[in-house]
Amino acid sequence: MRDAQNGHELIGELGARFGFDVRTISGDEEARLTFLGATFELDRTEPTMVLDIGGGSTPRS
Repeated sequence: MRDAQNGHELIGELGARFGFDVRTISGDEEARLTFLGATFELDRTEPTMVLDIGGGSTPRS
């Protein structure tokens, strides 16, 4: 939605139809929240690797 030309229309529609208060977050904020969610219940004393392939960077065929 961040890169969509009509992203603002989707935000408006979600608010109108469902009463959602939607905001677009940056890619950095998305990565931070994804990492926190993926590691929330892990033992933080052990080394951990999280790989986020991202939607915008995934090749489309």
